[in-house]
Amino acid sequence: IILYQFWHDPKSRLQQCCLSIRDVDEAKPSLPIYKLIEEKGPPNHKQYRVAVYFNRRRIGEGTGKSIHDAEIEAAKHALKTKKDMFPILDKYIAAEIKKSKYIVDFENDEAAGAHKKSKRKSGKSKKAKTSEAN
Repeated sequence: IILYQFWHDPKSRLQQCCLSIRDVDEAKPSLPIYKLIEEKGPPNHKQYRVAVYFNRRRIGEGTGKSIHDAEIEAAKHALKTKKDMFPILDKYIAAEIKKSKYIVDFENDEAAGAHKKSKRKSGKSKKAKTSEAN
């Protein structure tokens, strides 16, 4: 995992990508900074919106039921939309790892969500369809 610089969560991955592009002469490394930009909803059902910044530029945004979840979504968004900023993502991750379940899920999480929604709309499970066929 370390050899290929393949980290499990998007926040860690984004942080490592940011560290990889820093100048050697810099006294302090540039790290991503997460800021809460919106909080809405009743206390028992809050929604949080967080933006992630790197070198004073907003690179991602995400929402979630907790601040931590929103930060993870913001990191995912940054990694997906700012791939050109982080060449290390393609340079050090082996082709086998790119095709792993985690990467496929990471890159296609919206598609999976859309599939689940369409399945719920149909209203029939596999068991129901199988029993109808018999």
